[in-house]
Amino acid sequence: MSYWKQLINDNDRVGAIPWHLPKTAATEREISHTESANNIELSEEYRAFLQCANGWVGFHISTDLFGTDELNSAYNADPLPMPEVREFIKAINLDAQHVIPIGVSPFDRDVFLLVSPSSPVAPNHVIWWAGEEVERYGTFEEFFNAMIASNAYIARKLMPS
Repeated sequence: MSYWKQLINDNDRVGAIPWHLPKTAATEREISHTESANNIELSEEYRAFLQCANGWVGFHISTDLFGTDELNSAYNADPLPMPEVREFIKAINLDAQHVIPIGVSPFDRDVFLLVSPSSPVAPNHVIWWAGEEVERYGTFEEFFNAMIASNAYIARKLMPS
Protein backbone atom coordinates (compact mmCIF):
# COMPACT_ATOMS: atom_id res chain seq x y z
CA MET A 1 0.00 0.00 0.00
CA SER A 2 2.78 2.44 0.90
CA TYR A 3 4.46 1.80 -2.45
CA TRP A 4 1.34 2.73 -4.44
CA LYS A 5 0.55 5.71 -2.20
CA GLN A 6 4.11 6.99 -2.80
CA LEU A 7 3.71 6.61 -6.58
CA ILE A 8 0.40 8.48 -6.42
CA ASN A 9 2.09 11.29 -4.49
CA ASP A 10 5.02 11.41 -6.91
CA ASN A 11 2.69 11.76 -9.91
CA ASP A 12 -0.14 13.84 -8.46
CA ARG A 13 0.78 17.14 -10.11
CA VAL A 14 -2.06 19.11 -8.50
CA GLY A 15 -1.85 17.61 -5.00
CA ALA A 16 -5.42 16.36 -5.13
CA ILE A 17 -4.81 13.11 -3.25
CA PRO A 18 -3.47 13.32 0.31
CA TRP A 19 -0.40 11.28 1.13
CA HIS A 20 0.38 10.12 4.63
CA LEU A 21 2.33 7.28 6.14
CA PRO A 22 0.44 4.95 8.46
CA LYS A 23 0.64 5.60 12.18
CA THR A 24 2.92 3.50 14.35
CA ALA A 25 1.66 0.18 15.62
CA ALA A 26 -0.80 -0.10 18.48
CA THR A 27 0.06 -2.27 21.43
CA GLU A 28 -2.04 -5.26 22.39
CA ARG A 29 -2.94 -3.34 25.53
CA GLU A 30 -4.27 -0.36 23.50
CA ILE A 31 -6.33 -2.67 21.29
CA SER A 32 -7.76 -4.64 24.21
CA HIS A 33 -8.55 -1.42 26.07
CA THR A 34 -10.37 -0.05 23.00
CA GLU A 35 -12.47 -3.22 22.75
CA SER A 36 -13.36 -3.36 26.44
CA ALA A 37 -13.91 0.39 26.93
CA ASN A 38 -16.27 0.56 23.95
CA ASN A 39 -17.83 -2.89 24.30
CA ILE A 40 -16.82 -3.87 20.78
CA GLU A 41 -15.18 -6.93 19.27
CA LEU A 42 -12.70 -6.40 16.46
CA SER A 43 -11.88 -9.08 13.91
CA GLU A 44 -8.51 -10.80 14.23
CA GLU A 45 -7.45 -9.37 10.86
CA TYR A 46 -8.27 -5.80 11.85
CA ARG A 47 -6.49 -6.33 15.17
CA ALA A 48 -3.44 -7.56 13.20
CA PHE A 49 -3.58 -4.40 11.07
CA LEU A 50 -3.66 -2.25 14.22
CA GLN A 51 -0.58 -4.10 15.49
CA CYS A 52 1.20 -2.94 12.30
CA ALA A 53 -0.40 0.48 11.85
CA ASN A 54 -2.58 2.21 14.43
CA GLY A 55 -4.61 4.00 11.76
CA TRP A 56 -3.90 5.65 8.44
CA VAL A 57 -4.96 9.16 7.41
CA GLY A 58 -5.91 9.30 3.73
CA PHE A 59 -5.88 5.51 3.48
CA HIS A 60 -8.11 5.57 0.41
CA ILE A 61 -8.02 9.00 -1.22
CA SER A 62 -9.66 11.13 1.51
CA THR A 63 -11.00 8.29 3.65
CA ASP A 64 -9.06 7.59 6.83
CA LEU A 65 -8.70 4.13 8.36
CA PHE A 66 -9.15 4.33 12.12
CA GLY A 67 -6.67 3.39 14.78
CA THR A 68 -7.46 2.97 18.47
CA ASP A 69 -7.56 6.73 19.14
CA GLU A 70 -10.14 7.32 16.40
CA LEU A 71 -12.18 4.29 17.48
CA ASN A 72 -12.25 5.61 21.05
CA SER A 73 -13.19 9.12 19.88
CA ALA A 74 -15.97 7.79 17.63
CA TYR A 75 -17.44 5.78 20.49
CA ASN A 76 -17.19 8.69 22.91
CA ALA A 77 -19.20 10.81 20.45
CA ASP A 78 -21.56 8.63 18.40
CA PRO A 79 -20.28 5.49 16.69
CA LEU A 80 -22.83 5.86 13.87
CA PRO A 81 -23.27 9.62 13.53
CA MET A 82 -25.10 9.60 10.20
CA PRO A 83 -28.77 8.61 10.36
CA GLU A 84 -28.46 7.22 6.82
CA VAL A 85 -25.83 4.74 8.02
CA ARG A 86 -28.11 3.62 10.87
CA GLU A 87 -30.98 3.15 8.40
CA PHE A 88 -28.72 1.20 6.03
CA ILE A 89 -27.54 -1.11 8.82
CA LYS A 90 -31.11 -1.77 9.88
CA ALA A 91 -32.19 -2.36 6.27
CA ILE A 92 -29.60 -5.11 5.80
CA ASN A 93 -30.66 -6.81 9.05
CA LEU A 94 -27.56 -5.97 11.06
CA ASP A 95 -27.70 -5.04 14.71
CA ALA A 96 -25.95 -1.69 15.27
CA GLN A 97 -24.11 -3.12 18.28
CA HIS A 98 -22.25 -5.45 15.86
CA VAL A 99 -21.21 -2.72 13.41
CA ILE A 100 -18.03 -0.77 14.01
CA PRO A 101 -17.06 2.22 11.86
CA ILE A 102 -13.37 1.75 11.09
CA GLY A 103 -12.95 4.58 8.62
CA VAL A 104 -14.55 7.77 7.44
CA SER A 105 -13.88 10.61 5.05
CA PRO A 106 -13.95 14.11 6.49
CA PHE A 107 -14.96 15.41 3.05
CA ASP A 108 -17.20 12.77 1.45
CA ARG A 109 -19.85 10.38 2.68
CA ASP A 110 -17.51 7.37 2.62
CA VAL A 111 -17.61 5.14 5.68
CA PHE A 112 -15.91 1.77 6.21
CA LEU A 113 -17.93 -0.50 8.52
CA LEU A 114 -16.57 -3.63 10.20
CA VAL A 115 -19.06 -6.26 11.26
CA SER A 116 -17.97 -7.89 14.51
CA PRO A 117 -16.98 -11.57 14.53
CA SER A 118 -19.88 -12.37 16.88
CA SER A 119 -22.55 -10.96 14.57
CA PRO A 120 -25.07 -13.58 13.43
CA VAL A 121 -25.23 -11.74 10.08
CA ALA A 122 -22.12 -11.20 7.91
CA PRO A 123 -19.49 -11.71 10.65
CA ASN A 124 -16.08 -10.14 9.89
CA HIS A 125 -17.35 -8.41 6.75
CA VAL A 126 -16.21 -4.92 5.87
CA ILE A 127 -18.80 -2.77 4.14
CA TRP A 128 -17.91 0.35 2.18
CA TRP A 129 -20.84 2.77 2.35
CA ALA A 130 -21.05 6.11 0.52
CA GLY A 131 -24.71 7.03 0.46
CA GLU A 132 -25.34 3.41 -0.48
CA GLU A 133 -23.39 0.19 -0.29
CA VAL A 134 -20.41 0.52 -2.61
CA GLU A 135 -18.83 -2.85 -1.92
CA ARG A 136 -18.84 -5.61 0.66
CA TYR A 137 -15.78 -7.66 1.55
CA GLY A 138 -15.85 -11.01 3.33
CA THR A 139 -12.86 -10.16 5.52
CA PHE A 140 -10.64 -7.25 6.48
CA GLU A 141 -7.83 -8.83 4.45
CA GLU A 142 -10.05 -8.89 1.35
CA PHE A 143 -10.95 -5.23 1.98
CA PHE A 144 -7.31 -4.22 2.47
CA ASN A 145 -6.21 -6.03 -0.70
CA ALA A 146 -8.99 -4.31 -2.67
CA MET A 147 -7.81 -0.92 -1.38
CA ILE A 148 -4.24 -1.76 -2.46
CA ALA A 149 -5.56 -2.65 -5.92
CA SER A 150 -7.55 0.59 -6.05
CA ASN A 151 -4.52 2.67 -5.09
CA ALA A 152 -2.42 0.78 -7.68
CA TYR A 153 -5.01 1.63 -10.33
CA ILE A 154 -4.95 5.32 -9.35
CA ALA A 155 -1.13 5.35 -9.36
CA ARG A 156 -0.98 3.77 -12.84
CA LYS A 157 -3.50 6.31 -14.20
CA LEU A 158 -1.41 9.20 -12.86
CA MET A 159 1.93 7.91 -14.18
CA PRO A 160 3.15 9.40 -17.45
CA SER A 161 2.79 7.13 -20.47
